[in-house]
Amino acid sequence: MIGRHEIKPVPVLVSGESGLGAMLREALESEQASRLVVPMSGDDNQDSEEWGRAVEAMLRDRGQRSAERPKYVPTSASRRRG
Repeated sequence: MIGRHEIKPVPVLVSGESGLGAMLREALESEQASRLVVPMSGDDNQDSEEWGRAVEAMLRDRGQRSAERPKYVPTSASRRRG
């Protein structure tokens, strides 16, 4: 669960073969997961091209995604600590 929370503030790409990739595909809507989880074929040439496309898309859409991020809203518990 820590990995899921860490993805929100920074742009991240995750291998489709990883446990985090599997968790994201289960937890997120298909469109959201497809932006973060890079499918792996086992062919190094094909996978490197896929990662390249994913990085390009991430950089191209970075501004839009940061505008979509939920803003931090302090809870009553966090206000009491500070």
